[in-house]
Amino acid sequence: MILMFVSMAAATRAQTTPELPSAQVVWERYRIDKHDISVLFPKLPTAHINTNSCSEVDRRSYRAYTDGAIYGVSVVAKTKSSSFCTRVERFTSDLFEREITRFRTEMAEISTSTQDKYGHRVYKFSKPDLSFYVYDDSANKRWVEVSIFHRKDAKLIEDFLDSVLFESKEGKSIRDGADVTLGDPTFQSGPVTDKSNDKAATEPLVIVSKPRAAYTNEARQANETGTVRLKVTLHANGSVGSVTPVTTLKYGLTEQAIAAAKKVVFLPKRIGGLPVSVTRTFEYNFSIY
Repeated sequence: MILMFVSMAAATRAQTTPELPSAQVVWERYRIDKHDISVLFPKLPTAHINTNSCSEVDRRSYRAYTDGAIYGVSVVAKTKSSSFCTRVERFTSDLFEREITRFRTEMAEISTSTQDKYGHRVYKFSKPDLSFYVYDDSANKRWVEVSIFHRKDAKLIEDFLDSVLFESKEGKSIRDGADVTLGDPTFQSGPVTDKSNDKAATEPLVIVSKPRAAYTNEARQANETGTVRLKVTLHANGSVGSVTPVTTLKYGLTEQAIAAAKKVVFLPKRIGGLPVSVTRTFEYNFSIY
């Protein structure tokens, strides 16, 4: 059981940058109210809610970055679809088995026989940069995915994978999560920019999650479609910085794209083992089906 764990980056070139979006690393329990599930997180995570009125599949994902690793929890559950839909994506009885088959194809399976204290079957998978557990809660028409995406040399808090509590009202409510991906306040820094002539080994930026931007009712009524392009700064400390529109749309779509971009979760690019800040262009496409 993790009580209070504070991680501060060691310092060949340690920086403290309070102007960047950041939060101290304090491991504590957070609660997903909709599902009465709680789990440990190092800081307030971002919340990515992937719902569709014409789908019975409701996916809610929560992720937090610290010290070269991203700790995530996703709850995939059955929900009601709109009665106005002509075609509906169904939450069928074999959906979970299809997902497990996909995970087995993409990752090495460690174990399928483990059970937690609630009697849920726990599937365990891994890749060199990913540790991944799946809790089968089919009795309640849902499952829970717990993951750690990480650099190979990251110091992981592996107890996180076993920290899920069902039927739990413990901890702080996540609610809508953080408005922006929060980095670490103290961290080791590489070059100021990724445009470096340094011949040291380079590890690319890894985008782990890029949430969709929501369509506004005003835009639907006005038949507004197109693409919003944004320049987004992804800081060395794991946080999302400035978001600058390059092309815009009306009726709140630009604002929705900016809000989504602020919740991008990533592993920073590294040069010589140290993270660097980069700027990338993201596109958010809006179309009416």
